[in-house]
Amino acid sequence: MKVLIFGGWFGSKNLGDDAILIGIRKMFENLFPESKIIAQSIDPNYTSLTCGVEAINLYSPLEIFRNPQKIKFCSDFDLIIISGGTPFYDYDHLNRLIHMGLPILYKKKIFCFGIGTKKIESFKGKFLICNLLNRFERISVRDKKSKELLENISKRDIKLTGDSALLIDPPEEDFVKNVLKKASLNIKIPYIIISPRILSNKNKLFYHDHLEDSKINEIRYYIAKTADKILESGVNVVFLPMQKKYNDDRYEIIEIINLMKNKAVTIFEPSNPYEAMAAIRPSRMVIGLRLHSLILSTLCGVPAFSIPYDEKILGFMESINNVEGLAKPQELPLKAYVSLNENYNLKQIRDSCKNIRSRILNEGKKIAESLQKIY
Repeated sequence: MKVLIFGGWFGSKNLGDDAILIGIRKMFENLFPESKIIAQSIDPNYTSLTCGVEAINLYSPLEIFRNPQKIKFCSDFDLIIISGGTPFYDYDHLNRLIHMGLPILYKKKIFCFGIGTKKIESFKGKFLICNLLNRFERISVRDKKSKELLENISKRDIKLTGDSALLIDPPEEDFVKNVLKKASLNIKIPYIIISPRILSNKNKLFYHDHLEDSKINEIRYYIAKTADKILESGVNVVFLPMQKKYNDDRYEIIEIINLMKNKAVTIFEPSNPYEAMAAIRPSRMVIGLRLHSLILSTLCGVPAFSIPYDEKILGFMESINNVEGLAKPQELPLKAYVSLNENYNLKQIRDSCKNIRSRILNEGKKIAESLQKIY
């Protein structure tokens, strides 16, 4: 029984997409171990090594048109799952039509599983996406905004579940110790994690909501100011890039460090989501602009803070009842500093995560039931 997973930018060395795929793998191992999941990836070798999932090449529309044999990329699969972070937005329509339309032509059962979406305002976008959605078996999303948006476009019943990365378990203590040694981090000296993401006014290339240059500069300035304030309090700052290929977060980290007065920081580059969690787990807090830095910190029981520059950040923080962790850029330095000395109550957040995981697994059971009928 073969299942094709696509929709995320698998293979791009984005630890968030890797975490999503690992979560889906774990779910299938538990709910339908007889199945074999295979991901489409721009770097199949990386995806196989990092996520423990067999992978095949993700072809561009041009590659498919040049070699008609590649049109059959989905023909051998029993079921298709569209997942990953945000597969629906108001551009890249040809790419979407090819990769989602061909499985429809082959009459495959298609499930959208825990996806996100951005605003879709053009007639072309609404028409195409509505027609695709109406041919899928079931659709589940990771946040309320995505649910409302897709229901308005398709008039379908959209299930609210959550991000599949929430199915990952934090690493064991021995693994944490080994990673901390690799990162030269001493847990006797307290530290916080800052996980920025590369920002640009060319937001379509970087897959975030539109931001003016003035807003980008404001965000960078106040993250730098926050880092300086934390360092002045005697707590170390560790920068953690979540993507190191294409949209490389290391460039954003350099921009922020250049704005800082005190540049005595650590940069740790994790190789996979588990290494990221190993660094996050002993930290005092995470300030994350990457969505999955917030998700991984929540899994580790570490207080998470962010600036809601993108709707998916707001959607996740609302879903775990942590809107107190959101701040305007100018509020961040003081909020983070005060929170270092507060006894942060994580019970409500843990309970919310437990409920989200339950919803994800219940939706997974529906997919497993479909597989069993085929089987």
